[in-house]
Amino acid sequence: MIVALIGNDGCGKTSVAKRLEEKYPHKVIYTNLFEQLLILRFLLQPFKKRRARHAKKHFFTRNVKHGLLTQYIWPLLVLADAYIIYLYLQVRYFSQTVVTDRYPYSYCVSWTYYNIGNPFIRKLYLRFPKPNQCIILETLPEECFRRKKYQAEIRGEQYDIEFFTHHHALYQAFSNKVECTALSTGTESLEEVVTRVEKEIPTISEG
Repeated sequence: MIVALIGNDGCGKTSVAKRLEEKYPHKVIYTNLFEQLLILRFLLQPFKKRRARHAKKHFFTRNVKHGLLTQYIWPLLVLADAYIIYLYLQVRYFSQTVVTDRYPYSYCVSWTYYNIGNPFIRKLYLRFPKPNQCIILETLPEECFRRKKYQAEIRGEQYDIEFFTHHHALYQAFSNKVECTALSTGTESLEEVVTRVEKEIPTISEG
């Protein structure tokens, strides 16, 4: 079973996923493979620094003219890699609950913001195999920005409150396109959010 936690940067996806694994070590497996990638990460490892510079200049910047690689080829390569990850998780952890802190849907949202890809590519992402459970964690963009301000130097000057505000709106609109449960977390503590997420996962709540 695959449970996808998605939402704005700083909404608590990773913290919740790791906490679930801590509470249920024999039931829950946390993974961030959909963010880190699998085959592409291995192939691009020798170019790690160059890739980081390219991402900051092209992927994390709005209103720039993207080249063929960034605009079309890279999104399709990431999608192919995501299919491999999906199959790997289904086979490797078929008897456990895998909780991810990203899903291919997350790329669809971010690339809409950065104007990467096109409507056809976004449709391909929306047709990616659905997780058994998809949960959007909705936290106020101001709170998300406060939690992630330290990454601005890495992500660039456009990693600002506008980024978080736009992503918040994009995820709200996205929840109407796919079958996702939206949980408005507000200023709840980590344990409170974890408890609410648990109730949405049958293999935990019914266990």
